[in-house]
Amino acid sequence: MKKLKVVTHSEWYLPDYDEHFSEKLDNGMYQPKQRRFALGSVRRYNIALDIGSNVGFWSRPLCDQFKTVVAFEPDEQNNQCFRKNLRNLDNWQLEEIALSDKNGYADLYSDGENCGDLSFEHNDKKYKHKVETKKLDDYIDRFATNTVDFIKIDTQDHEYKILKGGLEFLKNHEAVLCIEMPRRSEKELENAKKIKELLGTIGYHLEVFQKKESIFVRKAKKK
Repeated sequence: MKKLKVVTHSEWYLPDYDEHFSEKLDNGMYQPKQRRFALGSVRRYNIALDIGSNVGFWSRPLCDQFKTVVAFEPDEQNNQCFRKNLRNLDNWQLEEIALSDKNGYADLYSDGENCGDLSFEHNDKKYKHKVETKKLDDYIDRFATNTVDFIKIDTQDHEYKILKGGLEFLKNHEAVLCIEMPRRSEKELENAKKIKELLGTIGYHLEVFQKKESIFVRKAKKK
């Protein structure tokens, strides 16, 4: 994919090839209703992880509520926009990698029209570029002395592998999880079942879901 300049739409910087998000903004915000729904189960506001942060649509408003937001996004152009979109805030960190169930490198595919539709599955996507992958478990030491209270994961069908590579990390926290988990097809239903069963092995249960967002909570251990 050729290098494309970054332009602004409705007070948000987006890659100029994007033809999707400029029509999805609600009074200048993206998914405000889904975010209010997702945060309904949160009780503490120390650290939030935004996995699949795109250009910062969730990270920017999360910065207003949490002490620190740590975002994970592998795409270079999205990250250029992310920095511009959060330039007036100082309580965020950006990890320019993709989380998965193993460390290494993988091909990330794009259709060249939607900067939020990046995927490790080829399908009919036209462009690809290699990105670094790490496991969430690799970050255990980094957050050993701080509580992670909220984790949002929206990674185009890669959620299961991210969770698989982060089970030990999740055991160390009681974070509320907001996972994009649609149920529109047999494949998606099977994926949702796998995620639910995997999280169940470490004490998480599905508290509520609305459309594509599923909220999982884990009871704190008795001391």
